[in-house]
Amino acid sequence: MTGCCAFGCTNRSEKGFKMYRFPADAGRKKIWENKVRRLRWKPSSTSFLCQEHFDHQQFENGRADGKKKLKCSAVPTLFSHGSSPKPRKSPKKRNVVVTEDNNVLKKVFLPDHNYCAVTQSDSSSSASKESSKEGEDIIQAVDVEARPRAKIDCSVEQPKADLRKTGRKCKEIVKAKVKWEARISRLFGRDQLEALKRRRMRAVEWSSATVKKALQLRFACGSAGYKLLLQQQYPLPSERALQRKMEKVPFQPGVLGQLFGFLKLKVQGLLNEERICCLTIEEMSLNPSVEFDVSSGNFLGNVTLPHHIGTADRALVFMPGGLTTRWKQIVAYHFTSSSTDGTVFKDIVLDIIQRAADIGLHMAAVTSGMGSANHAMWKSFGIVCGKHCRTVNRIPHPQAPGKWLHFLADVPHVFKNIKTALVNGQVFTLSHSTVKEHQLKSNVISMEPLHDLAKFQEDFDLKLTPTLTKAVLAPTHFDKMKVSNATRILSHDVSCGLTYLVNKEGRSDEDLTTAWLIEVLNHWFELMTSRHPVMALSRLHPDKYNEDVTFLRGVIKIFKDLKIGSDGEWKPIQTGVILSTTSVLDISEELLDAGHKFLLTSRLTQDCLENLFSVVRLRKPVPTAREFKYALRMISSAQFLTVPCTDSYQQDDGEFLAHFLNQPVRVPSNPPVGIIHFSDKQDVQDLPQAEHDSLSNLVLYCVHSVKKNEKTCDMCMKEMTAGPNDVACLSAGLALLKQYEKGCLVKVSDKVYDMLLQVESMFRNAESSLMEKTHVKKLLVEKAELQTRDFQLPTCHNLKHKLLTKFINTRLHFYCKKRSVELKKNMERMKKGGERGSKSMAM
Repeated sequence: MTGCCAFGCTNRSEKGFKMYRFPADAGRKKIWENKVRRLRWKPSSTSFLCQEHFDHQQFENGRADGKKKLKCSAVPTLFSHGSSPKPRKSPKKRNVVVTEDNNVLKKVFLPDHNYCAVTQSDSSSSASKESSKEGEDIIQAVDVEARPRAKIDCSVEQPKADLRKTGRKCKEIVKAKVKWEARISRLFGRDQLEALKRRRMRAVEWSSATVKKALQLRFACGSAGYKLLLQQQYPLPSERALQRKMEKVPFQPGVLGQLFGFLKLKVQGLLNEERICCLTIEEMSLNPSVEFDVSSGNFLGNVTLPHHIGTADRALVFMPGGLTTRWKQIVAYHFTSSSTDGTVFKDIVLDIIQRAADIGLHMAAVTSGMGSANHAMWKSFGIVCGKHCRTVNRIPHPQAPGKWLHFLADVPHVFKNIKTALVNGQVFTLSHSTVKEHQLKSNVISMEPLHDLAKFQEDFDLKLTPTLTKAVLAPTHFDKMKVSNATRILSHDVSCGLTYLVNKEGRSDEDLTTAWLIEVLNHWFELMTSRHPVMALSRLHPDKYNEDVTFLRGVIKIFKDLKIGSDGEWKPIQTGVILSTTSVLDISEELLDAGHKFLLTSRLTQDCLENLFSVVRLRKPVPTAREFKYALRMISSAQFLTVPCTDSYQQDDGEFLAHFLNQPVRVPSNPPVGIIHFSDKQDVQDLPQAEHDSLSNLVLYCVHSVKKNEKTCDMCMKEMTAGPNDVACLSAGLALLKQYEKGCLVKVSDKVYDMLLQVESMFRNAESSLMEKTHVKKLLVEKAELQTRDFQLPTCHNLKHKLLTKFINTRLHFYCKKRSVELKKNMERMKKGGERGSKSMAM
């Protein structure tokens, strides 16, 4: 159903008129637009003209199908560009006197036009003439007297008609106003309508309904989307106003019931599968003190946990987080002390689970640390794990019949504790069944092979395992708490380095047992803290899923039979490994059976709480109870709302991005030409075999990176990869040990291998003068291209430049690490020697 777009034309297709769309050609479309002559109007894809605006010459004649079709050059010509004059009304009939004379009627107007008379004419002609003359005189007289009266009547009737028309329009406008007000009231409240009347929306008293609606929009749209609505002048509170509303929420220790109301708004925008969550429990150290809280009128600093008294030196936080989507929210906290009975945690956890179920959340798991209080909580729920008992890792869900509530130990803490046990000198002894099953040479795992590896590669520039140093193996008190140090020791690279020493340097075969367990622990940690679907537990690849499940069940068996320490007693880390692994397998099976594609196991860890504590410690590493409360309240509000003041990273505006992309390209000025002094002291041929193999591993890495990330062709790949007569690939023993999958590395040709070895010699001879130069990378690449001009590689994709750039870039990173270690050693030497960097330090 379309209508004509010409001014004043009301023809439509439903009335039987043929409609013609504006031509697609820009020139002809402009001609039609000019013919229409409508101000500030542009034709759209739905603009049409009816057949009445084309004369007969614009149509095709003699069509066999009888259709009325325009010519290709047709132009509309018939338009009425002004308002058409209205038809004039006929004058009113006047009262007259009719006389009859020889069948001839004559109209005679009387002075009083409300009355009329009919007269009979005389038989004589003279009388007839006289009466005719008198009638003419009377008509003239009456016409002269009636003319002003007629003008008054005509001038009054037109305003009356206009007034009636205006009244009808007013009624229509009032009716439309009522209709639109009813529609607008569905979208906006009274406070929003009042805000629209203002120029600015500051100092507006927003109602509770408007604040609730704004929170729902903020949760659904995010910070960038909500800001876009405010920029479009929607009558909504600012993000700062919303945050001030939430700051008024009482934040006393215990379960934060009012926050569940805000969380309900967030849950309403989640799908059913997105409402599955995990409750994490963790504590943080506090500075014992007693302070007065003005907002609550109470003292803060005492233990708030039920049935406990004393001074608080810890804060216990409860936070649920999504398993299938990323969201988290603080729902409870308490101040505790070092001696805590974990059985009181049970009532708090059950209360949180019930409140979560009331707003539509399903708590599938509870993750906590491995302290004595958490063990007491597990025991109160009936969770058991030991050497001579059956593992019970779940209970029937208290709010969801037919489902389970699983309990886990935090995997990063378990992994860190395993590393700490090894570093502290505890010996791990495997069972005979494990040794036989995996064909191991020994059943003892210790730290001696790792110390040997760190000492062996200490003086190497290119180390077998760059992350393993003596400082990592002898951590300080605070370094022991870092999970990153555990990943540096129990890593794939360390396992490969130990295997290399056994194969190439004649170390004892018993060291392979330590290498094997380190590899097992590294793979277990990757599966239990997966953050990407590639490492997640998923049935999209059945073979890989079955392999991962079999591996995890094998880890449970290994730690079930493992003995730690000289006495071989059951350790908490064994409970943590078995309990967490069993729960992850059960949760993955439950979710995958329900239709989920994969499970990211990192969502079952305490990372969300650890990040929260890191933010709390930014202002003060060890806060007091009052400082912790206010920091926690601020962060809790920020979990609903993020109000960046100066942070450009939060700016996600399409207009800003478009403006940035439209900026003119700035061509950097040519850097000043520098000179790097090279010496001839070092040659790669003089390197030890282990460092030479590390160099070969670096070459293979660079070639693999160029193949994966850069644009190449078959000719380029033929030059890079080894042929049947190339022998460079024989020195890639370390690289073959480090590859995660067989065949993933590229075997390098002798030409590329020799070229990069020559560049390595050049780099080592230039190390002494690198720190004094600018644009070092550019200078090194130019020098490398000059020295390797005899090596001819395909120029179709600039292969040689890509290989040299990648190698030098990686080599500069290793050089920076080496310099950093040297600087730290110099600083330690200065401290031991009593030297000070300033007078204030010496005082």
